[in-house]
Amino acid sequence: MNNSIIEVVFKVSAKLKNGEDIRLCGNVPALGGYNPERAIKLYTSPKDQPWWHTKEALFLPGDKRAVKYRYCIFSGGKFVRWEGGTSFERILNVDIIEHTVKTVIDIFGQLTISPTQQTPSVSAITNNSKIFKTSDTHSFKARQFAEWSRRSGIDHSVVSSDGVIIVSYFLPVNLHRSNDGLWTATWDEENILAFSSLDVRITWVGSIRYAGAPIPMEEEEEVSFVLSKMNCFPIFINQHTYYQFYEIYCKQHLWLTMHQVADVYAPIDTAEIGAKSQQDLWFTYSTVNNLFRDKVVEVFHRGDLVWIHGFHLMLLPAFIRRQLQLVRIGFFFHTPFPSSEIWRTLTFRGELLRGILAADQIGFHLYEFARHFITSCHRILGYNSDSNSSGVMTINIDGREVAITCIHVGVDLPRLQKEFNDNRFMINVNKWRKLFPNKIVVSAIDKLERLKGIPLKLNAIHEFIESNPQYIGKIVFAIIGVTASERGSDYKRTVHDVLFMVNALNEKYSRSVIEPLVYFEERLEKEVKLEQRLAFFAASDILMLTASRDGLNRFPMEFTLAKQRVRENYLNSSTETTNVSQGLIIVSEFIPSARVLRGALIVNPWNVVDVTNALKEALEMP
Repeated sequence: MNNSIIEVVFKVSAKLKNGEDIRLCGNVPALGGYNPERAIKLYTSPKDQPWWHTKEALFLPGDKRAVKYRYCIFSGGKFVRWEGGTSFERILNVDIIEHTVKTVIDIFGQLTISPTQQTPSVSAITNNSKIFKTSDTHSFKARQFAEWSRRSGIDHSVVSSDGVIIVSYFLPVNLHRSNDGLWTATWDEENILAFSSLDVRITWVGSIRYAGAPIPMEEEEEVSFVLSKMNCFPIFINQHTYYQFYEIYCKQHLWLTMHQVADVYAPIDTAEIGAKSQQDLWFTYSTVNNLFRDKVVEVFHRGDLVWIHGFHLMLLPAFIRRQLQLVRIGFFFHTPFPSSEIWRTLTFRGELLRGILAADQIGFHLYEFARHFITSCHRILGYNSDSNSSGVMTINIDGREVAITCIHVGVDLPRLQKEFNDNRFMINVNKWRKLFPNKIVVSAIDKLERLKGIPLKLNAIHEFIESNPQYIGKIVFAIIGVTASERGSDYKRTVHDVLFMVNALNEKYSRSVIEPLVYFEERLEKEVKLEQRLAFFAASDILMLTASRDGLNRFPMEFTLAKQRVRENYLNSSTETTNVSQGLIIVSEFIPSARVLRGALIVNPWNVVDVTNALKEALEMP
């Protein structure tokens, strides 16, 4: 099985009626999976008629005879007919030469090209379809673009007259559908990308789903119209592609790698590690990134900054760069970036790095993650790093400098103040307090996956109570587990282990059913919104986060502000505040926010004694 990738340009001669256009459709995701609604549109011009061609080269499997395709006719944007009869099918059969672009020439309705049917334009096309080494071509272009940039003196700052295109896999909106079928949309205020504080024109690009399912095709136009009023432009992805892209490749493969996990001792699923399976997942990943590129190019205005977020779209900077050579592109990772030893385990490690490096600036939460990225680029691609005249870290690529920056994301203070000023805030705080009267409350909110370290937390709780039995009946560990069904078997296994450990602790150490040592509750993510989190944090005394690896986690900042606000409320109401703690935080050293917290107790979650000692220290602090 050949696991190579080829780049193919398709050209076809077709005499069509007025108003008709021709499209390309095939059996692989990159060609629409034989769904004519997802077929690849071909282009022509008056001087090129009757020849039609793909806008650019398509990435396809390198296995001979693995790709089957045919052309189809559309009229007025609607599918009309396939070429040939029901059994008509073309097979892509080209010579596989590494790093080359191949041109395929077809006649609509015929499986072979007769020499008498090749017009001079066809001969010209054939002569121009010689093999070019991609590495040489891209290297020349990179130098050329860098030189143009230097000569033109491009200013990369963003001013009020500029625009920013924010690209993320999911749009930061919530869709609503009434009983009579009317669609409406609101901003998802939990999403950090749903902001409008920048004094520039902002455009959002991303995929959209409703109630965990894709938008029905017949309603896509209406949903697009509703979202356009919010300057949001959706990408509609069918269920099969979503499953392959998001739930399998992103969540089951890339997610673990990004969080520094290479579980070689896990049970082997031969269906997932086979060459064909890896190719299918990779082509799906590439196809989705291409869909995002098309939408970005569609909404782009001259001077716009394209700001891409998340590991789901690591190929997108390169795909956009091929269409918009001098566009300004920023990329930000909201997850950790693994060490080069872990990154090197990815099948398409080099392709992903090249995709990211097409950006002008790449951002990370911590210097540690940036260092891992720089090392991976050096070890895998041979690129060197340096610092520019401003002291910013850079990676040098054929004379072009890619800036590497580190900044941790904070909280939206106006949004928090809005929640604090709501009367429901103190009502919800008091509800939690009544649930645990006269108890020291140690709180935690964790996703139900192994990376978030709930079993590690429970092990530490067991060790703490064993060593400090005087706290039995005086302390409660309130843990909210957030459903993580997208993690598949990992989620199910984590839930099983957590429930078993919680029940064992409560059976051994709880004084009664209504006074458990560990209060555990599983909630959906939509049930743990900011309003619920702030009240929960404000009612607790200690926040305990023991993730073994994490990316963006703003819970410590929310906890700190919630405790500060509840003390202010009691003080302003002349209520005795001696029983209202200031709040202490125990946080894993593997959570990026640990680097910006002063006064927090930083622990190694794998060291049970370390966590136990920190918990005892927090309880004994004056």
